[in-house]
Amino acid sequence: MTPREILEDGCAEHAPRVLLALFSGGDDSLTATHIAAQHPLFKAVVHLDTGTGVPETRAFVEETCRREGWPLEVYSAPAGTYERLVLEGYTTRAGKLCQGFPSGPKSHATMYWYLKQRQLRAAIRAHKQRRRDRVGFVAGIRVAESDRRMQSAMAQPHYKEADRSAVWLHPILDWSKAECLEYLAAHHIPRNPVAVNCHRSGECLCGALANHAELGEIAFFYPHVGERFARLAQRVTELGIASDQWAGGPTGWRRTTPRSAAMLPLCTSCIQTRFEGW
Repeated sequence: MTPREILEDGCAEHAPRVLLALFSGGDDSLTATHIAAQHPLFKAVVHLDTGTGVPETRAFVEETCRREGWPLEVYSAPAGTYERLVLEGYTTRAGKLCQGFPSGPKSHATMYWYLKQRQLRAAIRAHKQRRRDRVGFVAGIRVAESDRRMQSAMAQPHYKEADRSAVWLHPILDWSKAECLEYLAAHHIPRNPVAVNCHRSGECLCGALANHAELGEIAFFYPHVGERFARLAQRVTELGIASDQWAGGPTGWRRTTPRSAAMLPLCTSCIQTRFEGW
């Protein structure tokens, strides 16, 4: 199916009240957002500000929306959320207190909940008018035909969540990276310099599924980001917390995809990179 056909088919099956384009700032979400903006049900662009990202990415999102005439809604995690989780810790379902920088799928799920999922729920509440309304989220998820597909609902062109409030639509699911770049070039859409320099959108740097070397690459282009994490690492060390290095955890968990990790639709690029042969 074409991207337009995926959107039409998803809207016909799940009947969302509106379509919201999730724009992280990366090439894939930029492509999907441009496609979504042409649909009659398109309402706004949604950007989730995790408070951990490269500031230039949010600036790019804002500038792009101004230039294209797209309404923009930014949903931000409360200031200092990430720092509090790292320094004060959080309690897992097993009752274990975890402190320090996150590392691995379990801590990633917690970061996802606080930094993204809560804000996503706020967007749903803002756009529902009746209890049974559904809100459609258009995401730039891509799973190339030749790659091993993630064993989850995310590998479908569209689906609705269990509570039936959110509908997910993936218009470029089977596109390659080259096709996305060709689309942006054909429509004269500038790319995010952060994505060009660092090969990632840069909207979330929680580090749970990252390689420690990545921070050095980001800091090379954006020293202020490296300095911010260095200051946080110093505080962690001063408190004597064991996990005192961003993305400094074990690597064995990268070999397989836990079911919990496979159901986080706003972190698919991290999940695929870490669990599918990285």
